[in-house]
Amino acid sequence: ALLSENLSIYPYSVTGEGKIASKAITIKESVAFENMKKVLQLGDQYQSRFENLDISFSVANGIVDVEPFETRVGDLEMNVSGKHGIDQSLDYIVKTEMPRAGLSGSVNSLIDMFAFGLAAFGVNVPVEEVVKMDISITGSFGKPIIVPIL
Repeated sequence: ALLSENLSIYPYSVTGEGKIASKAITIKESVAFENMKKVLQLGDQYQSRFENLDISFSVANGIVDVEPFETRVGDLEMNVSGKHGIDQSLDYIVKTEMPRAGLSGSVNSLIDMFAFGLAAFGVNVPVEEVVKMDISITGSFGKPIIVPIL
């Protein structure tokens, strides 16, 4: 990193790499995680306790680039990758696998209606007991935008 005359760091000059590994980390407050729970209509049984973390990252030009890593929250399996900036911007993809039993009734109804609609056009889509879905997280730390990608 570059330092100014008064020894403050120029944030965009920081470079490096690192790793975080832990059996479990609980995040006290995450607007992105709470919004993801709302979008997917996940119940309160999903808390922000992430298990079996092994995260590698690099820092350059004000961007923290996070390599893909696996984690789980309850019975929700996730593969997370992306980047965020020191300007608090977010650009992540979360690939999830979740049991349908953990989803709300309205989300399950939507899945059933989608499969039924495709069947009307002759496309048979089996509805599995485990739903795979990608979730885009963009925006900023304070105002994340959560979009499911089917």
